[in-house]
Amino acid sequence: MILDRKKALYKFYWIISFQFIGFCLGQITKTNMDWYNSIVKSSLTPPGFVFSVTWTVLYIILALVGKSLWDKKQEKEVKPILTLFLIQMILNWIWTPIFFAMHMTGLSSLIILIMIIINGYIMVNLLSKYQRITYAMIPYFLWLIFASYLNLVIWAQNY
Repeated sequence: MILDRKKALYKFYWIISFQFIGFCLGQITKTNMDWYNSIVKSSLTPPGFVFSVTWTVLYIILALVGKSLWDKKQEKEVKPILTLFLIQMILNWIWTPIFFAMHMTGLSSLIILIMIIINGYIMVNLLSKYQRITYAMIPYFLWLIFASYLNLVIWAQNY
């Protein structure tokens, strides 16, 4: 029972940490909405609230994926995957200031494309042994593809 409580607390810590980072990034986004609202976007760009809801859910999933990989980090095949996961999370987190604060839409497009490649690699390499982790990553992977389209349209239409 104590072990279950500890495991639940550990999951909660991961989720709260990712949500806190997401909240901070949301503040960067919020302060740059005048710029964002003034640029040309794809007709497929969803309303703002969709991004908030989507990222809240995705950060919960990513926190649980990160925790699962962290728990398995001693396994030979998981260690490089965990490293790649952490690299792509750093790229995820730096995307917001690069796009919203610095308005570097070309660089932010490149970052998303790199994230798609890394996540595709992670998913392919985890599929045979850790299907649950791979399947959990599918919504994030699909969102990255959609976000790359949105980002590329902004880059192409505005610069």
